[in-house]
Amino acid sequence: MIVAQPPRKLYGIPEDLDDVDIIKPDLGSEEFQWSEDEMCPEGPTFPPQLECHPQIPDPEEGNYPLAPVFELCPKTQSYMRGYAYVAPWNIANKAGDTEKLLNVRMPPNVKPLGFNDGVAEIQPIPGMIKLIPGVPFVYHIDGDVEQPITVACLQTTKSLCAYPQVASDIQELTNQLLTLTFGQQQDRGFIQKPIYQFRGLKRNQRSAKVHEDSFNGSFNLAATVGQGDGEGCYMPAAQLLDSNLRHAVADVTSVLHKLFRIIVPRCISKFEWDAIEFHSRMYNVFGFGGFEPNNTGLQMNVSSGFNSLAELIGKHQGSFHTDQHDHPPRYTLLTLCFNLPDGMCSLLLFTLHPLTNAQTGADHGPFILARQGLYAWENGVRIFHLLFKGNDLHSGSSPTCLPLTTELKSEIEGCISLADPPNCIGYVSYPVSVASTRSASMSVS
Repeated sequence: MIVAQPPRKLYGIPEDLDDVDIIKPDLGSEEFQWSEDEMCPEGPTFPPQLECHPQIPDPEEGNYPLAPVFELCPKTQSYMRGYAYVAPWNIANKAGDTEKLLNVRMPPNVKPLGFNDGVAEIQPIPGMIKLIPGVPFVYHIDGDVEQPITVACLQTTKSLCAYPQVASDIQELTNQLLTLTFGQQQDRGFIQKPIYQFRGLKRNQRSAKVHEDSFNGSFNLAATVGQGDGEGCYMPAAQLLDSNLRHAVADVTSVLHKLFRIIVPRCISKFEWDAIEFHSRMYNVFGFGGFEPNNTGLQMNVSSGFNSLAELIGKHQGSFHTDQHDHPPRYTLLTLCFNLPDGMCSLLLFTLHPLTNAQTGADHGPFILARQGLYAWENGVRIFHLLFKGNDLHSGSSPTCLPLTTELKSEIEGCISLADPPNCIGYVSYPVSVASTRSASMSVS
């Protein structure tokens, strides 16, 4: 008589841990400290405490995001920046937090009040805290300093260039990515084609329905999970039929892989980074753009015009949502690239008609993390990077411009087609859960 043996995973955590003692790591040990050479040489240039902006009453149905008080921790080598903002989070509050998040509403003040000489007039978002570039924001589980978890970190080119050892690489990679993203023009024509203009790009299933000539939408550039039996199948994204598109995607993913390797360790603790590195190598987790560990999925969100983000890229991705298929222990890295001017200069004509004298202003809009009550709102930059947990509730927003005069509208209509030039492109680098845990079949060649 043949008895079938239960299936066994080649990779993964043993199901029976009765004979295994789990040793709590000593986070204060030298093993989990960055070296002096890796640390940021700048001292603290930010306040010792951050409180949310004054609250307003919640709407009749639902509630607005609310931030706790974040305190600046004493100087530490657990984080490359040397500092972090910390707040307690109690497991006992989990059910209440869940109920609030299920009924969260977009807060007020997410659009500028207006424009003054082309500069957006922005009001703080009630009940929330604006992220400070370069400084990690951390929860201490049940207030225990030995149980920290990084929940968010915003990085700009300026904050990253505070690290002399990577400043030149950041500048070079940023310029490369912006050129690959928006193209390079000469004499009103492109000598470097923008990534969004390759017509072989296929929108993903959650992308919004757009008109035929529009570039707007959401596209998978690295890998995706095909739906089927069980957990599905992890496979390359269907974007690589055209040879020119293959080269363009390869260039973009290569640059983003290099940025990931520089940015993420400057956002999280040494222990968290070492855990991700160990997990990636031990499980042989596939990544995109290079051979060193990276996230497993890459989504490109393209938006033009100034409608709501839900209309431009899809309601499931342009409004409050969670990325439920992400691997919870790991992080999403969002890189937002803007093709908007600073202050008084051409806006819609910024890409296609740079010689016009038409003048207007632009606002990038906030990116909101609902669970923590945090938001990123960085005007006047071409690019920024936001690290957060994709499983937490979050939402982006669309840019806003100064209302256009009739004369300016006529000028714009005379020099651009129905296909508006995209003004914001977001690259979402994320950890696919089934790829990170090897719990689904994989189509790999």
